[in-house]
Amino acid sequence: MKAGDRALQTRYAGYRFRSRLEARWAVFFDAMKIPWLYESQGYYIAGRSYLPDFFLPDCGTWVEVKGDEGELDHSLMLTAAERLPEKKCKQEPGPRLLILGPIPEPPATGDLGWIGIDVVTFWRGEVQDGDCSFACTVRRGYWECECGWRLEGDSDIGPGDLCKHLSAFAPQCTMTTVSEVAVVDGWWGFGRYREAMRPRMLANTSYATPVADNGGEWLEPALDPYEDVSPDLAAAYLAARSARFEHGERGRSR
Repeated sequence: MKAGDRALQTRYAGYRFRSRLEARWAVFFDAMKIPWLYESQGYYIAGRSYLPDFFLPDCGTWVEVKGDEGELDHSLMLTAAERLPEKKCKQEPGPRLLILGPIPEPPATGDLGWIGIDVVTFWRGEVQDGDCSFACTVRRGYWECECGWRLEGDSDIGPGDLCKHLSAFAPQCTMTTVSEVAVVDGWWGFGRYREAMRPRMLANTSYATPVADNGGEWLEPALDPYEDVSPDLAAAYLAARSARFEHGERGRSR
């Protein structure tokens, strides 16, 4: 992180940011034409007040910016992702909470992924068909059974669909379901933001997120070298890294 990015209050686009790093991310969002709100609303989470740094209204994503790993409360981030409100978005939702670190050098190819934490409701059930018992799971985007049956691509799949799908081969089956909430994570990149008005989950990063591994640096982005990205991405990272605020630059009006 550049010297002074951590705690120096900085004015940009009509806002007084608590750190220069936050202002640099605002520059990045503007360069990518991503609408943003700064410190729009605070919440009481896990017995303490929490004020997310940004909100991206296109995709309903809250954003936390930190310049140093030691300043990031991992437990709070997981709880915040579960309890922050779900907001309406223009198209497809992004992760509930996105965690951004120091502005990196743009990659020569591909996209950089940042940790995005989401909340997913699972319906778990057991289907009894005669002497056979199958465990099933339903979540947004897919339905699967331990017998090997899997259905993908239906965003409206819900617990009521299980018996409907199973009825194709087990008309007499009976089923009980219970719902549970799980916090899931992944790498999310900005390189194809304009396609769906949200960050995109990357599929070809070289390692799992440190949330999944229960260790490692949360603020270090992961590279997906195969992602086809907008040419605006490198320019946006460079603009954010090179933005000068030393002489009171306020940026454009919002």
